[in-house]
Amino acid sequence: MRGRAALLAALLPLACAAPRTEATEPGAWFYRAGVEHGGEELAVSVVFPPGPVLALDVAPATSAFIEEVLGSGDRSLARSGGGWVLPASDGPRPVRWRFRARDAGRAVDNADVAAWGGGGFAGSLAAFLLADREAAPAATLALAVKLDPGSAFACALPERDGGWEAPAEELAGLPACAFGAIAVTRTHNAAHELVLADLAARPEPYASALAQWVAGAEAGLERALGRFPVEELLVTVMPRAR
Repeated sequence: MRGRAALLAALLPLACAAPRTEATEPGAWFYRAGVEHGGEELAVSVVFPPGPVLALDVAPATSAFIEEVLGSGDRSLARSGGGWVLPASDGPRPVRWRFRARDAGRAVDNADVAAWGGGGFAGSLAAFLLADREAAPAATLALAVKLDPGSAFACALPERDGGWEAPAEELAGLPACAFGAIAVTRTHNAAHELVLADLAARPEPYASALAQWVAGAEAGLERALGRFPVEELLVTVMPRAR
């Protein structure tokens, strides 16, 4: 079940973990992201299955912040327009690259795509996951994340077999994530789970007041609609000038 609303923060369907064991499966794209320097950078890799040429790209606003795109044998992939060309192959095709998350977030400053606030990044998986949009309808993506000390990660992909996994074409819908030196808390009830990702380090009692505000908004939404509209929810709080 999916849904989205705004209560001074983004409300999106959520699940968090690491994907199932990586293996060569037809139509499966296996991504791994390493959160480095408190979320300022990501080291990302993917294994594409055998197949035809793929035209890889990310959201146009963040393309300039993708670097060191390497394929098999650590060979740089050829550029084409704003993206990269992955040659056809009859074997698995690994690709790795780096994403300057903080620089992208500060430059774009749009939480639907890429934004940086407090101690972390909030935005779309399409901001940093290289993919072929035309091939996506036939593919499934799975994502694993390795955190550095003091970092956390929250994601708006469905959970399957203990991992983040979804049809790859959903990248076009800008599913959200947040990562870095951020505070992530989870609450459960019988009907749904709520995860609060706060990009600012907030001392008590402010953190408690924020949690109470979110709980009140959650209860108000449930009263207004008669039932909570999603089974899992990610609430991302972006600090601003005030």
